Amino acid sequence: MIIFGQDFKELKIDFNKIDSVEYLKYKATYNNFIYIDQKIKTIPDSSFSLVVKNENKHFFCKNDYSDCYYYLGFIKELDSYIITNCDSESCGTYLLNKFTGETQFLSNPFDSESKAPLLSKDKTKLLVFASSVFDTESYISIFTRQNARENFNFEIGKEIKIKKFRINDIIWIDENTIAIKAFEKFGGVSSDKLLNVMYIKGKIKY
Repeated sequence: MIIFGQDFKELKIDFNKIDSVEYLKYKATYNNFIYIDQKIKTIPDSSFSLVVKNENKHFFCKNDYSDCYYYLGFIKELDSYIITNCDSESCGTYLLNKFTGETQFLSNPFDSESKAPLLSKDKTKLLVFASSVFDTESYISIFTRQNARENFNFEIGKEIKIKKFRINDIIWIDENTIAIKAFEKFGGVSSDKLLNVMYIKGKIKY
């Protein structure tokens, strides 16, 4: 399947429901390897800066949020910041290498941003996920490397589009298994409550 010029193969995952207790047990033992500098904030009509190639690089946000950059953290194992940029029509997320300045766009089939990518426990797999803003569907892509010293090839990966739920969070259990906190839609008084929450274990079939 071709998405945004990338040649991805189909990812197959066997899904089974679990309860919240089992999910929280997995969550307690997982480190997503993302460091977040709490001092960096996105503020309208302002900017924040990150050190890129030994210089400060500035990321702006317009007063009306029509064009804004958001800092999602830093993955030391990839030497990369995680950045989301949203304009009036869509959002996109990319990795920005701190030392080379190179960027890698984390694609998905929706107009919404991808969430912060997640390294597996042994750091050999990187998972990217996103959910549709309008429909009950999600997307997962996974990139693989042989060991933690190699670079990920972002032109070669596997992907799956899921039409049964949206994703709130994902946890790596081991190199072939994930746990997902999923939901069907937003609701409540402020329209940001997760409705019909479910917990799912996914066995990845390579």
